[in-house]
Amino acid sequence: MAVEVRYKVRGCTASIAAGSALTEWIQGKSRAQMAAFQAAIVDQAVGGLAAESKHARRALRRGGEAVIGAEQPPLGAAGRFPSPG
Repeated sequence: MAVEVRYKVRGCTASIAAGSALTEWIQGKSRAQMAAFQAAIVDQAVGGLAAESKHARRALRRGGEAVIGAEQPPLGAAGRFPSPG
């Protein structure tokens, strides 16, 4: 379970807002719950991302994959983190 979540960021406003939303969402979640993450969760939390800001979701995906385990396969086409082992 994610007891404490934090991140260090430098980037555009969309990346900062999306990262903040993701850390709030992750708090208290198990690996299995984190594996159910979908990019729409961040979009909803920040009030939607403009088309030119969708890169923020890709950065979150990479970070999320690292959180649930580097041994996991990459994010699937459905926009979800892979299920833990």
